[in-house]
Amino acid sequence: MHFFAQWLALCLSIPMVNGIQMTITSEESVSAAMSDIAFGMMKYYTGNVTGGNIGQLPAPYYWWQAGAMFGTIIEYWYCKSRTTTPKGLSPAAKPLTLTTDTGDTTYNAETSQAISFQAGPNGDFMPANQTKDEGNDDQVFWAFAAMTAAELGFPAPETGPSWLSMAQAVFNEQAARWDTSTCGGGLRWQIFTWNNGVRLCPRAQCLSLQLTHHHSTPTRTSLPQEVFLNCQHD
Repeated sequence: MHFFAQWLALCLSIPMVNGIQMTITSEESVSAAMSDIAFGMMKYYTGNVTGGNIGQLPAPYYWWQAGAMFGTIIEYWYCKSRTTTPKGLSPAAKPLTLTTDTGDTTYNAETSQAISFQAGPNGDFMPANQTKDEGNDDQVFWAFAAMTAAELGFPAPETGPSWLSMAQAVFNEQAARWDTSTCGGGLRWQIFTWNNGVRLCPRAQCLSLQLTHHHSTPTRTSLPQEVFLNCQHD
């Protein structure tokens, strides 16, 4: 999931008095717009201050939204490290292409700490501070952030499981929760029966599609087709 691209498109499409100005053919302008958006998002984060909760956003924001935000920050780091215009070409001649640079690592330490902390002791994004009312969709947003980190080569955590291992752990758990008894088969919204919405069958998550590229197993290979068929019933 390309969180940053979605956020950038959304921000640029909403008319605002003090909206972000960007020239799509200018490397400097695109880079500045990305920086403004990343800085604006991270201003909401209080997990890096005394008394704050690592990896969480303050109310009224939900836990899953923090996972989506850190996934976006990873894509920001990746885009900032790889956007450039080929030498000898004007920005208008071709769209921005990729190269390898150092990028903006301003938020890397906070992002790595947040994802690793919220992964919990089992590395599966079922931390004690969320498991009372955590849903499958909440869990998978953090797994998507870890999957994005693995796919884009985000610096590995200093301790604990790898980004890919975190995503694999979530896939294994959610694959085991796949319920064929209702809704034509699928993944329920809630994990625990005491939470409202446990009987709802939302569109199934597609983490298996990404994991299959890294390590194919019979379950990871067959489940994407089941997900697709299940979505046709939505």
